[in-house]
Amino acid sequence: FEGGTNTVSAAAGNDTITGSTQSNLMFLGSGNDIVYSEGQDTIVGDTGADTINAVGQALTFNNSASMVFINTNIGSLVGTSTVIGGAGALSVFGGSGEVTVFGGSANNEFMLGGTGTTDALIGGTGSASIFGAGHYNYLASGTTGADTIVSASNSTNYMFG
Repeated sequence: FEGGTNTVSAAAGNDTITGSTQSNLMFLGSGNDIVYSEGQDTIVGDTGADTINAVGQALTFNNSASMVFINTNIGSLVGTSTVIGGAGALSVFGGSGEVTVFGGSANNEFMLGGTGTTDALIGGTGSASIFGAGHYNYLASGTTGADTIVSASNSTNYMFG
């Protein structure tokens, strides 16, 4: 995208989508999609395995397939993102930003908070491995499932189980 607010709907097949620094709405298709999110984007996964690289304030919804979410930085741009899990496996890497994650129903979720100020990682109904890495970590197990919670030793951690 070259700017402005955009809506994209990916169909079947593998797609690579690079968003603008504005607000974009992205519906991913049934293929294995790669998204580079730079703005205040809303990203909705589908049945394909997706990889999301976010720099801005991304709001991401997983669906029934696996999703890898990477909260990254480019120069001084650092992501502050929210990820909501679905029925598919979810792996979240907080990077140098801040991340809020609500786990889904999959039994193989992995959540690593970012090194930014505050992370909130909440397990879903499946089993999750939750690792805090920020200065302030709010870590909570889900309603069911066998969760593993590990806090960062050099930070303030609030753990609920």
